[in-house]
Amino acid sequence: MIIEFSVTNFRSIKEEQVFSFVAEASKSKPDNVFEAKIRQGVSLKEFLKDEEKGEEKSTFETIRLLKAAVIYGANASGKSNVLKAFETLIELLQTVQEINKPIKNYNPFLFDKISKTKLTSFKLTFIGVFDYKYEYFIEYNKEQIITEKFDYYPFGQIRNLFIRTLDNQNEIGHEVKLSNDLDSKVLNIHKNQPLLHKLISEPSKFYYSLYKYFNQDFNFFAVNMFKLDQWQQQVNNRIQKKQNDLEKKRLEKLLQLADIKLESFELTKDSDNNLAWIYEVDTAYKLSGIHAIYNNNILTTEKQKLSFSQQSRGTNILYSLGGKILEQLDKGGTMFIDEIDTSLHPRLAKFLVLLFQHPKSNPKNAQLIFTTHETTFLDKNLFRREQIWFTEKDEFGVTELYSMQDFDKVREDTPFEKWYLAGKFGGLPDIKELEFIFGDGEN
Repeated sequence: MIIEFSVTNFRSIKEEQVFSFVAEASKSKPDNVFEAKIRQGVSLKEFLKDEEKGEEKSTFETIRLLKAAVIYGANASGKSNVLKAFETLIELLQTVQEINKPIKNYNPFLFDKISKTKLTSFKLTFIGVFDYKYEYFIEYNKEQIITEKFDYYPFGQIRNLFIRTLDNQNEIGHEVKLSNDLDSKVLNIHKNQPLLHKLISEPSKFYYSLYKYFNQDFNFFAVNMFKLDQWQQQVNNRIQKKQNDLEKKRLEKLLQLADIKLESFELTKDSDNNLAWIYEVDTAYKLSGIHAIYNNNILTTEKQKLSFSQQSRGTNILYSLGGKILEQLDKGGTMFIDEIDTSLHPRLAKFLVLLFQHPKSNPKNAQLIFTTHETTFLDKNLFRREQIWFTEKDEFGVTELYSMQDFDKVREDTPFEKWYLAGKFGGLPDIKELEFIFGDGEN
């Protein structure tokens, strides 16, 4: 579960920008928030020993977190870059960096001579393995990681698990000693590789759980044809592997809600299975929709099968995105969706968001962050004010990220959409006069 995330010097983001899932004290819309437990009173090492003995000495405190958040902004204002920053951090921890090669994930702000070579940094505060609160920080340039730090809060105060700085350099890269709360090992790591990536491949219960967190808890969805097809095949595989057809029925109901006249769908194994390797799945399936047949407007018992390649783009997006959302709700974690309303009716897109905010459909408190231009999401009955975020670029091309909560006069009964369209929150495109394009004179 994400508590807070910050990013500095990445794409259009120059100065540090902070995104938070922490809920304010308001009792408004209680279904939009949840209480997350944070383990206290025992160190990691002690907890693992106690667990082996079947003992429990922990206490817990709670923190109120949001289930969903939306980011608004004009085109090219940087809202997608906020999601990309999250994705880049996760990729950095998942991907093996080639030794003595430039770091693939270095992408600084380029419109300033100084920032072009300055450090990029990410900080993620989260509740993860064994319900502890963790804080991970990394900063790097094109050639090497400068600082990497991993902390946690077992007694309400910060406690270090490892720290890596340029003081730790050796002939290989860096030498880092793990804290006693782990196993006090001394590890050597190449200068361009995150130590946390190395740790999550180490054989232990803690490291394996950490691996699962960074490799399975995050899903990023941006609509492009390859990704759409890949997600479709992943949804196909998940449905085929399930022991019962509950998830298939839920996805069929979701498709039916879209009123696309589709009764169900059918999966048949691709005999060539050539797509399996391309889309990184075990088996490739052909997907078809099952539609009713009418005779002179009278419903018959016959059915017509129609390949999803012949279905609308919206139907394909709804199947892939809907299937992935159901998976996220089933396991928990965090989902990131860039432009959720792409090819979907606003009412249907809003329904997908509501799936995250209803306790019955989201019992594991999965979190959602999405971007959109669709103002119908600015519904005071849908979101609390701290769930609504904006991005805006200044005259130098720099992105600023801020929340509706930052505006003092905004209350829960404020007409969010009306105020936004009136420009009171910023984040709107600055449309110039027609003369800017068609005028004959100088501007």
